[in-house]
Amino acid sequence: MRPYGSELPIEERAGILAHETYHAELYRRAQNGNPHQAPPKNAYSGERAETLCVAYQCDVLRRLGLDEWDVHRQVRMLESKWWEAPGDGWSLS
Repeated sequence: MRPYGSELPIEERAGILAHETYHAELYRRAQNGNPHQAPPKNAYSGERAETLCVAYQCDVLRRLGLDEWDVHRQVRMLESKWWEAPGDGWSLS
């Protein structure tokens, strides 16, 4: 089970928000100025998108003063390829 709320340090929660916000930014950019256009899914999800989102997340974590070991832990998580798992990755079951 994934920790939630006060179980995570505030810096890690900020990193998660930065990561998810970057997905939204990739989606917006892929719309090419047309908010009624649904962009291709690989524009904001999948391996390339996750790599970009984790890079942004790590940048935010560094600016917040997280130890480099903890920052690099986020990069190592890419090896799990969580985006290929069934479901949305957030369910508790």
